[in-house]
Amino acid sequence: MAAFDVVYSLSAALGVLAKPAYSVIGARGNEATCKAQGWFFLWGGMTSLFLNASLSTCKTIIDVFFVDELRQELVLLNPFFVSDFVLVIVYSCREPRLNVWRKWMLGMPILVGSILAFASIPFIVPSFNGCSLATPTSIISDEVLDLLG
Repeated sequence: MAAFDVVYSLSAALGVLAKPAYSVIGARGNEATCKAQGWFFLWGGMTSLFLNASLSTCKTIIDVFFVDELRQELVLLNPFFVSDFVLVIVYSCREPRLNVWRKWMLGMPILVGSILAFASIPFIVPSFNGCSLATPTSIISDEVLDLLG
């Protein structure tokens, strides 16, 4: 999760540098650098968000199945290790089943974050502090806005 936070932070730190040169003073990029910055911004942010949800799910497993004394001792451990412990002890899971669980809990957040980032590429535009998703009103044409009132 920290690696995706670093990707997100670095893309946000670029700020206006990746924006097309015609969009603001100090910008040195073009449309491709803008799209790349927006993609890394969204990919790092979304993947980190979903990995955080996955870790929260592991924490919920710990909270539901452990008594307070044991949970206090195990809080310092890796949540994935502790939830593996719960699956092995409480549910008698074996290693092959545990590997499937790990793939889902770590692989799905990365896959979903990547799919959302790739799907957003056409909608990445220069914004106030860098390149990110376009607002709905900037995507909709003026004719449609006139029809909506």
